[in-house]
Parts: sequence; structure tokens; C-alpha cells
Amino acid sequence: MRFIRKYSGFLIPIGIVFVAGLLFVPTILAGRSIRKNIEVSKAQAAKIASMLKNTPPRAQAEVEKLYQSEHKKDADEIAQLSRQSSQRALISYNIFPEPKDTSQQVFVQFGVQYRTAIEELIKSMGALDAPSNIDIRKETETNIGEIAAMSDRFDRSDSIISVGQQKDSSNAIIDAICNKRAGSILLYASPNSFLWYGYWENFKYSGLDAALMDCWHSQMAYWIYEDVVATINAMNTGSDCVYNSPVKRLVGVSFSRHVVYPDTTVARFSTSRYSSSVPDEPDYITDNGPGVLGVRPWTGRICDDNIDVVHFAVSIIVESKSFMAFIKELCTGKTHTYREGYSANGPERVFKHNQITVLQSTIEPVNRTAPEHAFYRYGNSAVVRLSLICEYIFNRSGYDKIKPEPIKELLGQSAAKKDASAPGEEATREAY
Repeated sequence: MRFIRKYSGFLIPIGIVFVAGLLFVPTILAGRSIRKNIEVSKAQAAKIASMLKNTPPRAQAEVEKLYQSEHKKDADEIAQLSRQSSQRALISYNIFPEPKDTSQQVFVQFGVQYRTAIEELIKSMGALDAPSNIDIRKETETNIGEIAAMSDRFDRSDSIISVGQQKDSSNAIIDAICNKRAGSILLYASPNSFLWYGYWENFKYSGLDAALMDCWHSQMAYWIYEDVVATINAMNTGSDCVYNSPVKRLVGVSFSRHVVYPDTTVARFSTSRYSSSVPDEPDYITDNGPGVLGVRPWTGRICDDNIDVVHFAVSIIVESKSFMAFIKELCTGKTHTYREGYSANGPERVFKHNQITVLQSTIEPVNRTAPEHAFYRYGNSAVVRLSLICEYIFNRSGYDKIKPEPIKELLGQSAAKKDASAPGEEATREAY
């Protein structure tokens, strides 16, 4: 107790020091936190001050809303144009997606309508093919008196005309007939330049699914034929005969094979240049490998949930100075008609499309003395053969409603195909 009394005066200072010691550490820590908060507050204040200086006007929100609305409108318009590009007029409005009357006669009638449509395309180009031997014989019969007199001269025993001269005279007659044909048309082309024309001439019914696929494939081909013809017509605008037409001859359009010249033996002695019992089926491009025409799609476009992609070949005889103009024209936008709802009585609409990309081009010289050019007269300008492999895009949203079920199965679009797909895999890949 004496000790406590002796040092009791120190108890209060010691207590104060002890309490101060206890408060010292929290004070230091709190001070650090406060300084940190102050720095954060200063940064936020600076940011707010900067934002206040750059605060957009109150009306800016309305401007941004209008911009976003226009942006959506553009996107919707692009989608609509893509859909409309594949909404096209049909050869027959009672076939797709499946005819109510499934008798063979329905498809025979489709073939008749199809061939008529091809013939109209030829007429729209002001085209005929070169004369055949039958044509030449008919042409000479119209001037039989002159030809007979010439023959009598050749048959006289005392004639001084040599065999060579007789041959020259015969060639002169043929040349005159060929020149007459070239001077009366805008270019050389035959309905059989389009291979589906010959197929429908020899159509043999082998079941509903096969007939529907033939109709669909030939309908797709016809839409592409229309674009080729529209390109030729644009190129030959202002011409009055083959001699001054930039495009001299349509050799052909094909989907399942490269375009070749017609068999000259058949061509010389028949009015029919092609005749095929094999359908010219389009090759749907389902991967990045080469298609049936041997060209890898460097565009990277293949059939998917949005588009169908096919390749086709086209070959023409064209002035050497005009081949680039032809390629450019082929790839420009074109117009087409469409019956609303794919109904024969639906209101007719006019839409635009631009669905062709040239994947490969080949230019070859033309040997005018070769058999495949024997009855053709191209004029004095230099000409070349231009052969193209092209890509054509169809937007599925535009025509899927009329696509036959066998085609959907082929492309993996049918419900049956999708149900059969393994979990996690796309049904379209299974179909391929």
C-alpha cells in the first residue's frame, strides 16, 4: 500500500500514456484510409468535372435514338432485299412444293411449259443457231433454178470448169447462206444451249420425288439462264446483226459438266444440236472443297441455314475487247418479277437481285476453220472464247416455303433429317 501511495501520482499520466498508445495505431490506420479516400474522391471529382464539361445536350439522346432506329431500318432493309432476291417468277404455279395432282401428266405439262420458256429466252436475244446441212439444203431449194443451172454447167462434158472451181462455187453458196444468217440475227444460240431444254424433250417419269427434284433443279437453272440472257441482251444493245454484236455466240450454260461445243457430226445433219436424257443437276456447295466443276469456292460461301450455293459454267464467243465488259455486266444487279405468295393470281412485284460471283475465267483463241465454227460467221473483229465458272447465291428465306421436301432432305433441312442428327451436331452437316 505504501508503494501505491508513494507512486499514486504517476498513475494518471501512465493511464493517459497507455490510452494514447492504444489510440495511436488506429489513428494512423484511419489516417491512411482517409488519405486514400480523399485521393479517390479527388479522382472522381476530376472525372465528374470532365464529364460536366463534355455533357451532351439534352436533345442528344433523341438524336442517338433516331440513329439507332435508322441503323435497324437499314439492317431490316438488307434482310428484305436478300429475301426478295430469291422470290422469283415460276414456270408453273401448280408444282411446288408438291402438286395436288401427282399424275405423270402434270410433269409432262411442266416440261412443255419449260421448253416454251427457253424458246422465249432465245427469241428475246434475237438469236438463232448457225445453219445446219438441212437448213442449207432448204435454203438452196428456194433458188433451185439458179442451182440447177449451175449444176448443168458442171455436168456438161465440154465444161471447162474444173473440179476445184466446182468446189469453190459450192463453198460460195454455203458461205452466202451462212453470211445471210449472220446478217439476220444478233447472235448464235440454240434452245439446246441450255441443257435442261433437251432433257425435258426426252423426259421419262420415274416417280414423284425424282420428278419434283427435276422440276426444282430446272427451275433454279432457268433463273440463272435469265441472268445470262439479260447480260447478253445488255451487251448487244444497239447491234443489228452478229457482225457488230459484242457477244457473237452463246456456246452453252451447264451445272453438272463443263460447256463443250456441240457434236459437229450431229450439228451438220440435224436441227437438234443437243439431246440429253441426263438431268443437268446443280451442284450444291456444302464444303470448301472443289465442286463438280472443279473450282474451290475462294469466297468461302457454302450452303448453310441462310443460303444455298450452286456453281455453274457459261461459255460464249465474244469480241476480244469486250470480254471484261461481259464479266462486269454478268455481276451487276438485275430485276425480276414475283407473284406474291407464289400464287399464279398474286399481285406481280418487281424486285432486284445480284447473286453472281465469277470464280474462274478462261480465255481461248478461236480457230475459225475448225469444224465447230464451220457454219458460223463472226465478222472481222478479233474474237475469243470466254469460259466462266460462277457462283450463284439463293437466300433460303425467299423460297424455302416452296422448296420440295426431297430437296430439303438433300440439304438436311427436313424435320426427319434434323431428328436423325446426333446431339450437338448440325443437321445440315449430317445431310452432307
